[in-house]
Amino acid sequence: MDLTAAVRAARRAAQDDDHGGLAGLIEAEWIHLIRVPGLLPDLLGRLDHDQRQRHPALELIMDRTAPALPRGPEPVPDRVRTVQRMIDEGRYADDEVRVSVEHAVLRSLRDHGHYDSAVRHAAAIRSIGERLILARDADHRKLATLSLHNGVVNLLAGQLMEAGGDLHAVTYLPNAHPDDLAGAAGELALLHAVYGEQATAQRWADQADSVPDGWAADWLNPGPHVGQLSAQLILATDRLDWVTYEEVLGRLHTGRFVHDEHLYLAQYAQARAGLVRGQQRLLLDQIAHLRRTWPKQLPADSLPQTLLGGIELQLALSLGDFARAKQLVPSEPRNHQQVLQVAHWLLATSRPSEAAELISDGPWLEQAPRRGAIDLSLALATALDRIGDQHRSAQLVRRALTQSGDPGTIRHSLVTMDRRTLISAGDHEPAVKAVITALQVVLFVEPTADGDADRVALTPREKVVLGLLADGGTAAEIAESLFVSVHTVRNQTQRIYRKLRATSRRHAIDIATRRGLLPSAGRHPESVGR
Repeated sequence: MDLTAAVRAARRAAQDDDHGGLAGLIEAEWIHLIRVPGLLPDLLGRLDHDQRQRHPALELIMDRTAPALPRGPEPVPDRVRTVQRMIDEGRYADDEVRVSVEHAVLRSLRDHGHYDSAVRHAAAIRSIGERLILARDADHRKLATLSLHNGVVNLLAGQLMEAGGDLHAVTYLPNAHPDDLAGAAGELALLHAVYGEQATAQRWADQADSVPDGWAADWLNPGPHVGQLSAQLILATDRLDWVTYEEVLGRLHTGRFVHDEHLYLAQYAQARAGLVRGQQRLLLDQIAHLRRTWPKQLPADSLPQTLLGGIELQLALSLGDFARAKQLVPSEPRNHQQVLQVAHWLLATSRPSEAAELISDGPWLEQAPRRGAIDLSLALATALDRIGDQHRSAQLVRRALTQSGDPGTIRHSLVTMDRRTLISAGDHEPAVKAVITALQVVLFVEPTADGDADRVALTPREKVVLGLLADGGTAAEIAESLFVSVHTVRNQTQRIYRKLRATSRRHAIDIATRRGLLPSAGRHPESVGR
């Protein structure tokens, strides 16, 4: 039954006071009915206590009409267990009803932090959906919604292959809701950004932006916009592209989004930037605040917790806070990210042989996706360099550069690895030396002393761009006013940042004003931080 038919049938049942028929219809079609503002709460309010007792899934569906922020893991509510028992007993024989009830249970389990159980229900939904899609009158729009939420749950739980399958299914189904298409594209951008597949991630992010109808204001939306922006932050940080990073961060801070577990991934993206921008203490404080705000929201081995724990450990080590770092080291690493965490700890505590053995003896280098394989290779290269095997170390650095396809896309990995190891690799491998030479303006920028101010020379066009940045212009607005492409403006802005040794727009403008390169009267202070 499609959306129009579901709404028509529900309103007819309500008018006829057919409470039994209405209750069954809500169980089967609530995923459609919730998209009509105010309709589902009104329909549920017409049902008496007797119908609610006969149909306990209605309580879970009611929760979806005004969901609270996700909570930390807590006991599964009795009403959820009751519906789970009814599913196991075969009480929902009709696939259309069962798949909708399974989805209501999945959402409740996700709210309460029970991702292992939610993933099992996602598998059941996928199995039922494979049967439903074969019907001549298959409801592709509903199936797309179900696949999107399955994908989100699997992504957050760290089941990345299953997540990719579910999310791709949304894009293949005809007549999918525009918000579901945009949501799936945004989640796929995030998935591939985490994998380190920058080109693919960027294509999905662009596709999410191109969906015409924007974002729905309904409770089915799982916050895909935050996922998409997190992906773009990760991609910009990979390249150390602070112009794009600042623009995306502005969208994240000023937009009105559903705040859910994706905030952990957005925080991870910002923490990666802070690691190379001298903001370690600030980011550690932000992570601590997030954990206090949503304590134990996600299991320790979920994707957001694993990623955030890894970058938190690097931030702590960069500040010499070994006490905090030690608390973040996994006791039994179960995936390549956790292996990398342990390796960073071993390297920081002068145990390179143990780090090399940890990475070399397991299947991690072969099984990890591109980003994981590259970061593990660089960590192993550091360990080997420290124990005196510079030849193999240099080979691993070259391997990482080759795996990247474009060394410019792994600038963050290069700048956060051991500098001595990288330089040594360049001495042993001409290919590595060439890359270091090409990227050294980005990788090895030293702070400019006060006495060097007179040596900062901006071109006339760069001064114009800097002035427009100070006035709060975006890259697109500056490009339009100067009759050039956005790409040209971003390149010019990057050159300005490099010359001024700045890490953000505000930083660049403050430096330029202090050195007399930008008249203070020409600034709009309220727009500098945009």
